[in-house]
Amino acid sequence: TTSDECDAGEICQDSACIEACLGSSECEFGELCLDEEGSEVTDTTGKCTGIECRNDVHCGSRFCLGNECVGCLTDDNCAYDEICAESNECVRTNLCYAPNEGSQGACNDDTDCGVQEICSDAGTCERTYECNPTLDESTGEPLIACAAHEVCNAIEENGVTSYRCEFVGGCRAQEVCEFAEGAEPEDAGECLVVDCLVNSDCFSFRPYCTNRYQCVECTLDEHCGDAEACINDMCIFEPECGAADLPECPEGSECFTGFCAEPAGTCDEPEVLAIGTVNGNTSGGLMTHDSAECGFRSDIGRGHEAVYVFTPELDGEYCIDTDGSSIDTVLYVRAGDCTDGSDAAQLTCDDDGGDSFTSSTSFQGMEGIDYYVFVDTYSQSVERAGPYTLNIRRCP
Repeated sequence: TTSDECDAGEICQDSACIEACLGSSECEFGELCLDEEGSEVTDTTGKCTGIECRNDVHCGSRFCLGNECVGCLTDDNCAYDEICAESNECVRTNLCYAPNEGSQGACNDDTDCGVQEICSDAGTCERTYECNPTLDESTGEPLIACAAHEVCNAIEENGVTSYRCEFVGGCRAQEVCEFAEGAEPEDAGECLVVDCLVNSDCFSFRPYCTNRYQCVECTLDEHCGDAEACINDMCIFEPECGAADLPECPEGSECFTGFCAEPAGTCDEPEVLAIGTVNGNTSGGLMTHDSAECGFRSDIGRGHEAVYVFTPELDGEYCIDTDGSSIDTVLYVRAGDCTDGSDAAQLTCDDDGGDSFTSSTSFQGMEGIDYYVFVDTYSQSVERAGPYTLNIRRCP
């Protein structure tokens, strides 16, 4: 409990007698003589303790702080879109800004314009990117400063050095800066990862980049083949509706990506399911849920789906199938929450357990409990959506 109980040259630390040191010179390389508070001792006894560093040289591109290597000491040690957090590590802020391209405001001379602007011969404030990082002796500020979120970079050309302001407030590759509605030019936006910025970012079967930064199959009819039209960014073969030269759908049905169908049930408004057989069309459904898990296969059933709610009148096992359907279906049942959220409990799932590409499965139901039955199209291709038959009964 005290060092008096230890042998000569030892001290009591953490209820154990350990060899003492009177300075770091008595320790091995990579160790310091530290007291119980972790401070280096020079005139009292301590314990030789392994450390990560003594100075920045031991940390490579990092910094030595309290004998530990850290990523930063101040924000200046981090990239332009990072800050030095309390953990002394650089953390991305995800903030971004619009580049200063000049106000184009009316002016009589340069004093009427803002930072990095000059009054042009046309009487408008035009942007200039010239800068001079030399500090003014009286103010300590650069002789010619850059605008906010810019740095003054040196440019060497034919042995002559000039300086130009470069914008550093943008996002990283495959990101765009998204601003809130009504944002002012000086307000920060948020960097969002996107599929594409230009067509070359896309791939062969979705080669076009939209103004929503998504890779799609087409944006114009000219991108599609004969007898096809570009509807909802997809090339649809012989569509029934959706194009300017096609008729409207009959009363009671709507146009879903080129085809007329009655709207299918959704999690917000599921169709009520009772014992028996119902017919429907997944063309009239959304493509919202794609996290069905059938055995070792997950994330199948990414196409258009129809959602039903079934409330058993008796406890027991219920058999459901899509026998008689003309499309490749995925059939699954959830309890608790209809959506893909953490409260959704999948009770069963089947892909091809029925005849051909239809589905067949069963689940245990309890009286008065809502169960959500999904008839999903296996493929995202709109041509794969279509008519289905859903059968439900008490299992024999």
